[in-house]
Order: sequence, then structure tokens, then C-alpha cells
Amino acid sequence: MKHGASSFLRVVMSVLALGMLHDTQAQIAKGATKFLGNITTRDNSYLDEVKSDFGQYWNQITAENVCKWGMIEGNTQGQKNFARCDSVYKYARRTGIPFKFHTLVWGSQYPGWMDKLSRDKQLEAITNWMDSVAAHYPDADLIDVVNEPYHAHPKTWSSALGDTSFANPAWIAKAFQMARARWPKAKLVLNDYNNFRWDVDNFIAIAKAVKVAGPGNIDAIGCQAHDLSAAAPSSGYTFPEMSAADLSGVLKKLHDETGLPIYVSELDLSYEDDAAQLNGYKSLFPVLWESEYVAGVTIWGYIYGKTWDQAKFSGLIKNDVDRPAFTWLKQYVKDNPNPKTPAAVISRSSARGASIGNNLLVRSIGGRLVLGVERKDGFRPVGPLGRN
Repeated sequence: MKHGASSFLRVVMSVLALGMLHDTQAQIAKGATKFLGNITTRDNSYLDEVKSDFGQYWNQITAENVCKWGMIEGNTQGQKNFARCDSVYKYARRTGIPFKFHTLVWGSQYPGWMDKLSRDKQLEAITNWMDSVAAHYPDADLIDVVNEPYHAHPKTWSSALGDTSFANPAWIAKAFQMARARWPKAKLVLNDYNNFRWDVDNFIAIAKAVKVAGPGNIDAIGCQAHDLSAAAPSSGYTFPEMSAADLSGVLKKLHDETGLPIYVSELDLSYEDDAAQLNGYKSLFPVLWESEYVAGVTIWGYIYGKTWDQAKFSGLIKNDVDRPAFTWLKQYVKDNPNPKTPAAVISRSSARGASIGNNLLVRSIGGRLVLGVERKDGFRPVGPLGRN
């Protein structure tokens, strides 16, 4: 009986390990010194999910919509549905890649009932929201604590957190203080757009104020990078693609003036023309990837026609075929696996082996899958699982 149970357990563990290794074996940046991540893929109702091919390409994941407050508790206060966000988190944990929670405090896609509460009740609701998120994802790797603080300012309820003046953004500092109390080990991020162009100085001022108000509460800044592409003809704007030299300069400025590492959090180079997109990636992506100030890069969608409306041509796979930019990107990262990184780089067990449970790892040793534990003195096998 004991022998049968042991054999059955070995078979089960083999299946689990093979599944996890298959999920991550072809990731573009597998084993690289910084991650190359992406987001869930949306349907027409903004109910995004992890596509079955995600693990073939990406080694970090962010949910585009389903972890936002309005998606989880939008209808009725006190009635939360974390199911879709849970599925993204569980995928990250199963495959050993970093999970970014997006987002805690944002003036968009939040519950409408917040606008009707008193200030005291608003603070209670924010506290309850953060407590609930922490209970579900206590070991989140990265968290967008405040997203787009003044571009999408939660004007009707930010004052519940403190002073909302630009000169003294105490409400942002309070959000980070609350987040740090719940996630002492997570990388806490201030995320925004137009902070590569146009609003750089304003963003730096906010980040510095938050850092001064609560030393140790903010770990990094997030640059969405929606401002890199040339303006689409239909947008009504006329501005060129950002130059590689200007991008390199602003990365240094952001880092030097805030003292914080950078996560490129929502990269999308939106061009309907394949050649234009390819040229954009060739010009700008190496600047981001090779920057010593950038800890990781997340691309904001990869399926053509399934990306957000303001970057509808940014997808890298069109009609199940790689666009030229994607073909180039995969080869470039393969050829450049060891870019310089700041201290904030996040990597999970995918760089060492597939994770099973809290302490066990699976590694391929001599053509065999071996179950073991990671100790200070190295990997210690428990037993072989089968052929690789």
C-alpha cells in the first residue's frame, strides 16, 4: 500500500512539473536579468483572461482590468468577486513568474458608490479594500499603489486619505503608508503616463514628495510608455516618435532625481504599418532593455485587435502570425539576456526551476526531473520524477 501511494504521488508530481515546465520553457526572457512581461487579453466586456500561449512568450504578468477595484466591488459595497483576479494570480504562482497587482488607488474604474459616502466612510472603504486585496495576494511581487495620481485623480474621495494639493500630496503618501503596512516585501510602485514626455518634472516632484513623506514606502516608479509612439493620424495630435537619445536621457533624469528604479509598465508601440512598428521597436526597445535604471519591461497587450482603444495597432501577433516587430523582439532579447539592472529587479522560481508548494522545486538534472529543496548550501534532491 505504501509503495502504491508513493508511485501515485510520483506520477502526480511528474505531471505537475511537466505542465509547469511546458508553460515556461520558451519564454522570450527566460533566464534574463530582467523580466519581459505582458498583460491578460481582454474580451468585449473587459473581462480579461490568461491566454493559453502566454507562457510561451512572457515571464511576468499584470491583469489589464480584472484586478481593478471597480471590477471586484463595483456593483454593491461589501460584495467582492476576486475570481478573475485570482485566476491571474494563481497562474503566476503556478508558473513561478512575478505577479503585479494593478491597481489599488486610481481615479478611474473604481466603484461608483464611493462618490456617495462621507469622508470617514470613504476611508473605511479604502482600508477594507486594501485589507481584502492583502488577504488574497499577501505575496504580490509588484503593486501599483497609486495609478495616474493627477491625470486620473480620484477627486471625490482622495481627500479621505489626506491633503490633495500638488505641493503636498499627502493622500498619495498615505496610500503608500497603508500599502507598506500590508505588503512589507512587495515592490510598491507609483505608476503614471506622460512621464517620459511632457509631464516629467511634475511626476518627479510627486515621487520625491512621497519618498520624503514616508522613507521606505515607495520602491519604484512606473512609466507606462504610452507616450513613445508617434501620434496616430486619427488622434488629432501631431507629434513624432520619441528619439532613442531623448528616451535615454529621460531615463537617467528620472532615476537620478528620484533615486528610484524604473519599471516600464505599459509599453505599446502602436503602428498599423508593420515596418513602422518594427522600426519603433528597433529604435526604442534596446534603450529600455539595456538601461541600468530599468528593472523590468511589461508590454501592454500582444494580440492585434485585443489591445486598448488608444493603441489599437500595438498588437504583436496578427491573425495568429508574428508581426515583424515580434520576430525581431524575440531574437533581440535572446541575443541580449544580461542587460544591466537596478537592485529592484524581480524574479521568481522560473529562473531556477518550476515551483511546487512553498519549498519544493523541480529541476532538470542529467535529463531527469528531480524534486528537491533550495537551501543555503544549494539544491538538495528529494527524488527523481521521471524523464524530461
